[in-house]
Amino acid sequence: MSTVDSMPQGGGALGALSARGAGGAAGARSRRRVPRRFFAGTIALYILLLGTFLLSASSLRHAIPNIYTVVPLLAALSFHVAASLFLLIMGRGTVSRWAVLFCIMATFVLTAALCLFLRADDLFAATNPSRVHVREAAAAMGRAVHAIFDHSSWIAQTAQFAGMAVIEEAVKLLPLFFLIAAGRVKNAQAAMLCGALAGLTFGTVEAISYGFLAYPPESKPITTYLTRFFVMSPLHGVWDAIAGGLVFYLSGRWRSNAMRAPGVGAYAAAFCCGVVAHVAHNALQAILGPVTQIVTVFALLAPLYVMAKHARHRAEVVAAAASITTGDDATKLTGDVQVLIVCLSAFFAAASIVFCWAVALRPS
Repeated sequence: MSTVDSMPQGGGALGALSARGAGGAAGARSRRRVPRRFFAGTIALYILLLGTFLLSASSLRHAIPNIYTVVPLLAALSFHVAASLFLLIMGRGTVSRWAVLFCIMATFVLTAALCLFLRADDLFAATNPSRVHVREAAAAMGRAVHAIFDHSSWIAQTAQFAGMAVIEEAVKLLPLFFLIAAGRVKNAQAAMLCGALAGLTFGTVEAISYGFLAYPPESKPITTYLTRFFVMSPLHGVWDAIAGGLVFYLSGRWRSNAMRAPGVGAYAAAFCCGVVAHVAHNALQAILGPVTQIVTVFALLAPLYVMAKHARHRAEVVAAAASITTGDDATKLTGDVQVLIVCLSAFFAAASIVFCWAVALRPS
């Protein structure tokens, strides 16, 4: 039974020579690309997060933004920058841009519905009275939210705290799990990229909802918006990149047939890891304050680096084997996914503007 990282066997010395040549080429590519793209992308992600934190010590902590222009701009810019860095770190691999688009758009639809439901009261307050149907829908959702969450016992509050993390991770990971089960995402490298972009999509939509509905009534400064868009949004991507990779690393796929699909246990374990990271971040922030974001963000970048490096190396070895067998070069790392990221960045800005128009936003 062949393993996923075994090379194709030819006849006699020719097969051995092909295997050595492919292995040497893969090793050369790995040594050549890691310092230039992979390592540089990881360092740039560190700098982006740390720089955003340091802005809290500047005069910007007193500036109140104009949300009509700032939120759409930050949505487009943060998604483009963070997605580009994830693409540098994870690499495209062999995943189809249609699979990436499906993962992102499915997450977008589910997240938008979840955010509107959970912030129904804020939506009602921010919607212009002329939008009668929107306000009626927001009021109905608000009543449903109160019926579900208005419980004062510590058991109910604990269940709500953990349950929200479970729901949010399900929104981000279920589209990816569907693609893996359908065979459209076939290795850890592709799963990590799709997971990172799905998590980033969730974080961006959540940041838009905070920026339009939650922060204006509290007169939050621009640094709060920057932290939400440039720290919390990428952090969601980090969580789900790791969870996506774990589906393959925990499935035993590396030790058995390359065509073997991940089992239910691998999906469950990866999902639980994402939930645990999410709950730990929220709990530490609730107990110790926002400063713990620095710890919870930076602590996960090292595991992301190691896992992404290993996943890229394995994907390149398999792609090199496929190129020898079929004659096709399947090792391209970026390609047209970068164009897709640019288009989606514009889409998030447009979606923000359409939302303002649809509710005739009037923040208090």
